[in-house]
Amino acid sequence: MNGEKIGATAKSVYIVTYGICLVFGALLSLLGTLLFVNAFTSGVRNYKILFGVFVLVVGLALLVCGICWLVYFIRMPDCHIIFSDGKLTFVKSGVQCSPTELESYTVKSHGLDGAMFGFGRIFVTVDGRLLKLTYVKNPQSVVQRLHGLKMEYAVKQNIAAKAAAQTNQQTEKTEK
Repeated sequence: MNGEKIGATAKSVYIVTYGICLVFGALLSLLGTLLFVNAFTSGVRNYKILFGVFVLVVGLALLVCGICWLVYFIRMPDCHIIFSDGKLTFVKSGVQCSPTELESYTVKSHGLDGAMFGFGRIFVTVDGRLLKLTYVKNPQSVVQRLHGLKMEYAVKQNIAAKAAAQTNQQTEKTEK
């Protein structure tokens, strides 16, 4: 879709992070398997077998979490909102509206990693429907842009309404 992209996502940070998590999970799984097999075949005490199982379980957990989160962030759109031809399109939900139809927008922090990397969540209400935009880079500037668009289009609608009222008055005068 062409147009102004508003609300870029922080997906690249997480793709790298969970890619690294995936590698560590695979390495820990391999190490845990080797420790378990070595301790089990050599007839060593139970704590070494348990340590091997523990490392294997932690590695598998990291591997599964890494895969799931990696898929989630790869499928995430590059931006949340596209502004084109006077319409806002919310990419994830497909909702389209005029900037004047925005009822409210609030910013929530996204925890410690959001504070470190400068992203958060934005909750936008359109026609009574709450839209949640997650992992938004610099959410305050996105809200400011949405507010600016809303005010700009409200002024344009007001000017158009006054112009229409003025032309109606002129046509009524010419008819009399």
